[in-house]
Amino acid sequence: MGNRIKSTRRFVFVAYLFAVLFSSGCLFIDKRNAEAPLQDSGGRTPPLSSAELLSQLSQAFQLRNPSAYLQAFDNSGAYLYTADAEAASRYGAALDSFTYAREERFAQSIFSRTSLPVDSASTATFTIQSDQPQSGGSTVEMTYTIQMGLTVSVPRQVSGRAVLTLVRGTDGGFVIRSWRDNTSGNDPTLADWKARIL
Repeated sequence: MGNRIKSTRRFVFVAYLFAVLFSSGCLFIDKRNAEAPLQDSGGRTPPLSSAELLSQLSQAFQLRNPSAYLQAFDNSGAYLYTADAEAASRYGAALDSFTYAREERFAQSIFSRTSLPVDSASTATFTIQSDQPQSGGSTVEMTYTIQMGLTVSVPRQVSGRAVLTLVRGTDGGFVIRSWRDNTSGNDPTLADWKARIL
């Protein structure tokens, strides 16, 4: 019977100790109002310069993110991609009227898991050669190199020179209204991927 009393006393003491520690700990918890959730901006910080826009476009390739890629382009219905002369003559109608809707299909295709396996490389480098601010936008001449380990039958690297027309999007940041491609060196341009993937 003595062991039963000792056991009961230990249990009562442990329960009492737990209750005291728990209740005193509750006094130290800061009770405050819940914060309002952050507003979702769609993951895009509006690029206020052409360099910021091209940096975001480069990150979209690195992250393999079609949504981030498409945020760089004007979705108002005015966007137009123009292929370099060599690709335009080689692929003809496949590159005619390359609008935002076709750019969207292209992005979904190149960043899909079947086209771009998880363990393959995806990088893009854009180098501004000149930036001429204009009313409400800018005209940018740049060179680019894009490397992707695509599973479809296309070159692993494209490069070229391009002239971009940038305008302010609905969020106040720059977007690409037009992209006019030109060859530079021996690599095919982005037009080669656009024509062969779609």
